[in-house]
Amino acid sequence: MEYLIKIRSLILDLLFPPICIHCQTHISRNSSNPVFCQNCEMKIQIHSTLFCPVCKNRLPNNENTCHKSSKYLLAAVTNYEEPMKSIIQHLKYDGWTRVLDSIKKYLEKYIEALALDVNGYIIIPIPLHPDRLKERGFNQAEIIGQALSDILQIPMKTDLLIREKKTESQVKLGNYKLRQENLANAFKIKNNSTSLKNKNIILVDDVYTSGSTMNDAVRELKSAGL
Repeated sequence: MEYLIKIRSLILDLLFPPICIHCQTHISRNSSNPVFCQNCEMKIQIHSTLFCPVCKNRLPNNENTCHKSSKYLLAAVTNYEEPMKSIIQHLKYDGWTRVLDSIKKYLEKYIEALALDVNGYIIIPIPLHPDRLKERGFNQAEIIGQALSDILQIPMKTDLLIREKKTESQVKLGNYKLRQENLANAFKIKNNSTSLKNKNIILVDDVYTSGSTMNDAVRELKSAGL
């Protein structure tokens, strides 16, 4: 039987060789990462600290030691650059759910490095506007948030923060001011926000660039006394 399985795998490799989603190099079906080739995998550097969301400096003690006026700490698994950028774009724009196992693996490595106490935390994914959700069919932040929920064994809430304003894609906006204006008052807390009292919140999004999306969501949460 084992011999037949090897033959079947060999035939599949010949007919439909898996390729790296970034550089298109053929990779073995027995590879531990069916998404990236070994060379691309080695280029991904998983972070080990939290960051200041203002200046992006590392926070070695996972404390807000830079801009103390900041309303939150930034957790970033890795830099938004190739080859990791390919995974996010294929998930976000092409619906390639086969990349989720790799995303979860990188999340696990980062969470292990942080070694944070998440007792009393809940996860809230950055919501999409209903029209955008209908167009895309899924919310990539919610998918990533569910993976994080599985790893940390803490609940995820998708019905507390909503997106009322249909905004332009942030990618299309060239500067920070335009992105801020685009997202101004985009998010709202629903009436059942009492379930957030005395909870620490992990806001999840797929990409953090200018911080406009996260800033507006945090502002709304803070305005509700959270």
